Amino acid sequence: MVAEWILAIATVVLAGATIVLAWATWNLFRATRQLEKIEERRDKDEARRQRRERVARKLTFGEEIIAWHPETEWLFSKDQVAYLAGDLVTGPDIRIFREFSLLVDTDDALAKYPIDQFLATFDKYQRGMEVTGVPAQNFVDNFVKLQEAILSDLPKWRAVILGSG
Repeated sequence: MVAEWILAIATVVLAGATIVLAWATWNLFRATRQLEKIEERRDKDEARRQRRERVARKLTFGEEIIAWHPETEWLFSKDQVAYLAGDLVTGPDIRIFREFSLLVDTDDALAKYPIDQFLATFDKYQRGMEVTGVPAQNFVDNFVKLQEAILSDLPKWRAVILGSG
């Protein structure tokens, strides 16, 4: 009879412990879900911060690039032949454009321009190859069009930085 009472009490204690354990498990589950939501929010905030920084760099470079005057600074005529010239070998323009080209997104208006071809022309020029005649004139004309595309993207980039884009 005593053994039956001990078994009954042990069963009640075990049931109580199971209830306490279930309650603790439920609270742990809820806390884990809250932590998960906090982490997701933090990750989204970090992604937004990184995107804003990236777009801010793109905006800074874009504003510099649209201030260039390639038709007067890069294009020179000699004997009625256009020559690509200027400070394109050691100047900051190439470095800025190279960094800028890495920041272009597919939804940017300037993404439709063959930026890799501009870089290839810069590479040729930096290696000492002459860019003359129609190719030089076309390069500058197309670069001016690229500047216009950058100009059309600036408001969108500013909106991203200000948090409304």
